[in-house]
Amino acid sequence: MEIILHEIIGSEPLTVDEAVEGLRLDFFDNNEIESLIKSAREAAEDYTRQTFVQKSFYYIFESFFENLYVPKNIMSIESVIATKKDGSTEDITSKYKLIKNIGKITKIEDFETNDIEIITFDLKFDISNGQVPEKVKNAMIWHIINSYHHTNPSEWYVAFKDLLRDIRVTTV
Repeated sequence: MEIILHEIIGSEPLTVDEAVEGLRLDFFDNNEIESLIKSAREAAEDYTRQTFVQKSFYYIFESFFENLYVPKNIMSIESVIATKKDGSTEDITSKYKLIKNIGKITKIEDFETNDIEIITFDLKFDISNGQVPEKVKNAMIWHIINSYHHTNPSEWYVAFKDLLRDIRVTTV
């Protein structure tokens, strides 16, 4: 199985104005601030193992299954595309259904699989509770300030992680 980010659907958890206020700037380049916001969000997501914007992912399989379990914050199945050995594709979205509360995708209708090489699910996920915790926004602002001023990460990255430590998802 391969998972690829398809697109970011929602808006960033911080606005340009919030970032600029944290930086205390009078003049700024919007593109640079947007890039810093994206970088800070990605760093927070990587550390906490959570997502803070709505995203759509491709789940790509080379074999078939009856049930697929995905994170419970799944919103919808956007599409299911079967790629055949000859390179043609077929939309088989109607052959699967989503059970949201348990994060389960189930095949509800049989279909011919002999000539199918790859099956791709386009799945949309939401952030938990629809809200980004304030401590995440604070950590992002801390990341933005230090990145903007080119501060050595060894001087500030531990504090960034400390702001996020209690919401980090850990695995055993």
